[in-house]
Amino acid sequence: MDHKVFKIDFSGLPQGMHEYSIELVDSFLDDYKLEDVFGLKATVNLVLEKKSTFLNLHFEIKGKVTLDCDLCTEKYQEKIAYKEMIVVKYGDPNGDDPEDVLFISQNDTFVDVRHFVFEFISISIPLKRIHKEIKDCNQENINFIHNFAHADQESEASDPRWEALKNLKF
Repeated sequence: MDHKVFKIDFSGLPQGMHEYSIELVDSFLDDYKLEDVFGLKATVNLVLEKKSTFLNLHFEIKGKVTLDCDLCTEKYQEKIAYKEMIVVKYGDPNGDDPEDVLFISQNDTFVDVRHFVFEFISISIPLKRIHKEIKDCNQENINFIHNFAHADQESEASDPRWEALKNLKF
């Protein structure tokens, strides 16, 4: 994916609102280490609000990604959506400023929003990755995983070294 689309040039823009739209595809994730996320298809709507001394960047991301289900290991599609605002100011950062403020030099003419977009996509992906409905999971895979886990427990129970430890009292 062409990285130029993420460099938002604000130097010649008049004060006011300016809208941008960026289409994201799977190749956007190639530079990042998200090995378990596939099939990205999303749209980033960005509104740049230019003021005399700062910029407001309003992000809205909507789309889908393909993930591996934690229960059955089959691939499924998950909707993603995220909204965020970043303030861009001129000057040097000092320790008391909030995290949602980006400081740039007076000589800068553009803001690269690529990393922000990646962070917002990462945040919008759920930690627990399962199908919306349990009936959509591959039941054969779930049974296989369940049986494999129980077979491993049974083999541990038959090991005589563990039997001696069970008799210890605390």
